[in-house]
Amino acid sequence: MMFETVENWALHAFVDGELSDVEKADVERLLQRDPEARRVLDVIRRQKTALHQAYDPVLTEAVPPHLVAAVMARAAPILSMAVWRNVAAAGLVAFLIGGGAGWFARQPDIAMAESLADKAINTYQVYATDFGHPVEMGANEKDHLQRWLEKRIGVAFAIPDLQPQGYGLVGGRLLAEGDKPAGLLMYENASKQRLIIYVAANPAQNEAAMLVKQKGPLITCYWVEKDMVYALAGEQNKDEMLGLAAAAHEGFDKTG
Repeated sequence: MMFETVENWALHAFVDGELSDVEKADVERLLQRDPEARRVLDVIRRQKTALHQAYDPVLTEAVPPHLVAAVMARAAPILSMAVWRNVAAAGLVAFLIGGGAGWFARQPDIAMAESLADKAINTYQVYATDFGHPVEMGANEKDHLQRWLEKRIGVAFAIPDLQPQGYGLVGGRLLAEGDKPAGLLMYENASKQRLIIYVAANPAQNEAAMLVKQKGPLITCYWVEKDMVYALAGEQNKDEMLGLAAAAHEGFDKTG
């Protein structure tokens, strides 16, 4: 191909490094003989520099957890696990979980979030493997369990219903978050695979977007909201855990 006049698309592609060697050579020859092409190229470069300066910093800002959950909740029933794997491979799931653009929210407390993930994993290892007495209060006392944990933790919340995802409530128990109360909710599917949710009050009133951490066979999804901190932990694969986290997040929001 030969460029005889200014081709804006070609100049944009030239700046982005998207032309073939032949096309690149054509543009370079055009630039040597055409001052208008050089002027347009300079404008394109300045525009791209300005855009990067304006928007690159917000790429590291956290997406609010309720928006992450809303996207995942809408997508999960539609996308197959194979599609989720393709999305994850493309890096889009990481973008949804960990990044965004221009959210007017409190900055995430990464230290608190990381600590929360470790606590959830440790809690799973202690209680989810106990098939004798894993909880203090069973699913048949769900309402009592909710009122009890709300009173001790000091924050109202709804116990999520994960039956549509195939997980029934086993029950829960009181835990310690430093010198403060925390709660454990345990779920189980038909194959006796378990899932725990760790909940505690958030006196710091800060926020952190939903993140994913893996430790051996265990995966945890965890996030920090203004009043509460939450973490799911289990041996599910990442795709399933993301769907469960979205469902749990929506369930926790169903408070009066």
